[in-house]
Amino acid sequence: MENVAYSSGLGQAIVQHDFFQLSIPDKWGYREEDTRFVDAILEGKIPPVTAEDGYKAIELVEARYRSAQHDGERIQLPL
Repeated sequence: MENVAYSSGLGQAIVQHDFFQLSIPDKWGYREEDTRFVDAILEGKIPPVTAEDGYKAIELVEARYRSAQHDGERIQLPL
């Protein structure tokens, strides 16, 4: 249990509440991916998902948005 103090603004009363941290299942979010990334760095290996992979994923999403803005026009990759 954690006690958290907060205020709704400057000059307002400080309120304290007890909160319980919810457990997060291992499959939630990117925990496994993050673990593999950290392990790869510590072992001097290339991570299974690289910054280049992330860049390409964002590039693909951006191309889809551009295509949608231009009535489905084909967008040439790389941007």
